[in-house]
Amino acid sequence: MEPEVTSEWYYARSPFLNWELRSDILGCLYELNGVTFHLALKRADLDAAWPMFSETLLRCTSQPTVTDRTEKAPLQVGYFRRNGQEKNPSSRERDAINLRQPGSLADSRGEACVERPGVDLGARKDNGLQATGPETGDAVAAGEERVRELQAEVKRLGEELQRSLSAAKELRSCLAQQEQRHRQEMERLKEEAAESDEHAIGLWQQREEENASLRRAQAVESRALREELAKLEGQHRARVEEQERRQQELAQQLAQAARSLRDTEGKMAALAGERQEAEAERAAAAQALEDAEQRLRAQEAERRGHLAEAESQELRRQQLLSQCQELQQKLRACEGRLEEWEARAPGQSCAPEEAELQARLLRNRLDRSLAEREALERDREAMMESLVSQEQSLAAAKLQGRALQEEAAAAREQATSLQTALRQREKALRDEEAAAQGLQGELEEQSAMLREALRSSATLETRLVEAAGKAAQADARGAEERAEHAEAFQRLRGRLEATEEELAGLRVERQRLQAELEGVAGEREASAQQAEAAAVALEGRTREATRLRDELRELKTASQQLQGERGALAQQKEDSDAQISALRRQTERLELERQSITHTAGELRGELEQAREQLSEQGALQGVLSQAIAMLQQEAGGAQGKETTLLSGEKGSREERLGAAGAEAREAGPEAGRHQPELRKETAALAQHLMSCLEKLIGDAQQRTLALTAKEEERRCLAEQLGRSQQDTEQLRLALERSRQEAKDREAKSQVEQAEQRELIRSMKGRLLELLREKDALWQKTEGIDSPAPCAAPQDPDLCACCSRDFQLLTRRYQCRQCRGMVCQACSVDSGRRGRRCLLCHQKRKALSR
Repeated sequence: MEPEVTSEWYYARSPFLNWELRSDILGCLYELNGVTFHLALKRADLDAAWPMFSETLLRCTSQPTVTDRTEKAPLQVGYFRRNGQEKNPSSRERDAINLRQPGSLADSRGEACVERPGVDLGARKDNGLQATGPETGDAVAAGEERVRELQAEVKRLGEELQRSLSAAKELRSCLAQQEQRHRQEMERLKEEAAESDEHAIGLWQQREEENASLRRAQAVESRALREELAKLEGQHRARVEEQERRQQELAQQLAQAARSLRDTEGKMAALAGERQEAEAERAAAAQALEDAEQRLRAQEAERRGHLAEAESQELRRQQLLSQCQELQQKLRACEGRLEEWEARAPGQSCAPEEAELQARLLRNRLDRSLAEREALERDREAMMESLVSQEQSLAAAKLQGRALQEEAAAAREQATSLQTALRQREKALRDEEAAAQGLQGELEEQSAMLREALRSSATLETRLVEAAGKAAQADARGAEERAEHAEAFQRLRGRLEATEEELAGLRVERQRLQAELEGVAGEREASAQQAEAAAVALEGRTREATRLRDELRELKTASQQLQGERGALAQQKEDSDAQISALRRQTERLELERQSITHTAGELRGELEQAREQLSEQGALQGVLSQAIAMLQQEAGGAQGKETTLLSGEKGSREERLGAAGAEAREAGPEAGRHQPELRKETAALAQHLMSCLEKLIGDAQQRTLALTAKEEERRCLAEQLGRSQQDTEQLRLALERSRQEAKDREAKSQVEQAEQRELIRSMKGRLLELLREKDALWQKTEGIDSPAPCAAPQDPDLCACCSRDFQLLTRRYQCRQCRGMVCQACSVDSGRRGRRCLLCHQKRKALSR
């Protein structure tokens, strides 16, 4: 293959070209006998399905006859090179040979052309059958039909050639007979030649004018095409620059979004750490609160035990009071007995001894009762001390509980602040997602602009194809003119030199037309270069698309992280729900404690009333004791001769009886006077002891009243705390409902956003696949191809020929331009504009170049 016709050869191999234009272009490049079509339909690459010309080309060595020129003009190919030079001998030499050997060479050529068609067609058929596989049945059937048509046409042309040969033989036989006639008619022929010269000159001038008009029209059209192409190139460059600028802006915006996303992630992590710390502090506060509640419960149990002990002591005191009353009654009985004894003393001598025994018994009983009372007093004092200490510890526990409640309130405030911060972060993330969606919309707009640019390039290609069609039409017109000139040359054989000059002019014209065609081909190559540049730009866009796909994956991972954070927030919300339920249980416990406190307050009120009653009884007892003391003092004064005016009623009678008894005792003798001071001392000591016990009881009653007032104040404080705790629980319940509603709203919004993101990812994936398919199609259209070497198709087109890697949907695959094998990107080497090669072919080529 010549390097000058490479571009037309590549252009003719395009599968998007019309069949008529393709046959015309192939007719200008090759002979039909030397063409085979190998359709590698097994391969996944589109280039493999293009026709390949692998056989040696056979060229004719002489020019055909007039009938062949007229009837086989579309099938004659390969006579001229790109620069207009002939590969075979010149037309003058061929004409001279034809004139010198008119019979032999024509006969041999005709016989060879008649005998060879079947062989050539059979060989072509065998080659076509060998080149194609069982999977290309339709292509083989089309090739066989085409071969049958060509065989029929060749047979028809052979018959016509035989007829033309027989006519030539007859003409040669007639030439000898008519030579004399021709000599006679030479003068007439000269005149006719002069007339024909004038007519030919006119025809030539007319054709020159037509050619000039055609050239002018073609120049105008080519100029308009160039201007339009320049305008389109300027628009394309402007669009490309605008797209690059937008892509840079998008890259900057995406970088800013990524930075902001990283910053927000860091802030979210810091907030999560702070929230964990707050949760830990809140857990510690809750544990401390539970410990304080346990201590309070223990202290409450101790207080109840102390209250029970105080009640038991009160019962003991009441028993002691009853015992004192009994003792007083016994004392009165003893006094009555003493009076009786004094009354009987004068008549009895042994009565004082019995009285002493009874007095001793009474003293022993009084001593025992006093010892028991002192022991009870000591127990009561110890119990009061323990109660005071327990009240102090209870006050400390209350203070600690208040501190813990304050810490819990601070922790709740911190949790609310963290929730507000999280809401703000979620809002910022939503704004960033909206910005990312805007960037994706801009990317789609850029892809639409890229599609428009591709459509404009496709229109340019169609215009170039139209220009090539016009050039082919001009070539066809030139071929028609050449045929007409050839006919004129056959009619006017005697005017060979003039005809040769005309043919020389036609050759010059053809060279000029070929030069114009070369210019058009250069324009087409420039357009191909532009298409390659567009392909390079498209590859850059694809790289950008891959980058955007990676960023999309990063956004997806970020969304997954956000989902994880949402899960963590949901877990935290569940923890807060558990804490709220624990606080609710605590409020229930506080409510139960309040009820128990109200119950204990009622009991304390009852005890207070009982204590007041006891105080009134103690006052009555004190009055009785004061009366007894006064009576004892009066008795002592009556014994010493002093009378008092404080006694009335019974006291006067007692004094009289005592005076009478004293008189009787004085009369009875000195023994009764000797026992009276001892009895008085004992009664005075008993009265003092009773007074001290009474003072102690009064002090105890005052302390109990003070304790009851303190407990009443404590009950009021507890009631206030209970009200505050109820308000806090109500606020917490409302906050919990709000947080649950917000969580539900956030969850619904997140589900909607996730659905939108999934839909967006799905659409972007589909768009990415479309772009990849378009890019592959453009790459295959605009990519340069080396001269292929015939090789067998791979066994599996979905596997790499070198490493047997499985080609996925998004895996880049390349076709080696030398061995035609499908390889992956890792097993291929870039060889510049000519495409890529596999490693083995690259190593072989490198070894050959060395």
